[in-house]
Amino acid sequence: MKKVVIIVAFSIFVIFTVQAQDKKTVIENRCKEIIRVICLNEKDQWRKFIKENCTETWINKKMRAQIQGGPDGSAQTATNDELANLEAKVQLFQRLHDDMGKGTISNLKVDGDNAEVQVKGETGLDLTLGLKFIPNAPYLIDGLSVQAMMGGPRN
Repeated sequence: MKKVVIIVAFSIFVIFTVQAQDKKTVIENRCKEIIRVICLNEKDQWRKFIKENCTETWINKKMRAQIQGGPDGSAQTATNDELANLEAKVQLFQRLHDDMGKGTISNLKVDGDNAEVQVKGETGLDLTLGLKFIPNAPYLIDGLSVQAMMGGPRN
C-alpha cells in the first residue's frame, strides 16, 4: 500500500511538472513568434498572428499610448486613446516594425502567466514587451505593454 501511495504521488508530481513546463514552453514560443512576426513587413502576417495568438478581449480593448520624455530630458506625458479592434492592433505592429526594424531577443523571462521580452532593434531602439497570457491552455495573449528606449536603458 505504501508503494502505491508513493507511485501515485510521484505520478501526480510528474504530471504537474510536465504541464508547467509545457505552459512555459508555449508562452516562450509565443513570445519568440511575436518578435519574428513584428520583424516582418507583412500586414497579413501581423493580422494572422493577432487572430491566432491573442484573445478577443485584448483585440477589442482600447489601446493607450503614453509618451514620456523629450529631447531635453523633460518628463512630458501624452495620452492617446485609439480604436479598439483588429486593425488598431495591426497598426501597433506596424509602428513597432517601423520604429525597430528587425530585432533580436536579448532576454526572455517567463513568470507564471506573464512574460517580459527585451529586444534590440536594428535602428538602435530597444523594446521591452510585457505580455500577459490567459492562465489556461491555449495560453493566448491577453495583454501587451511596450516600453521603448533609444540607445538602451538609462541608468
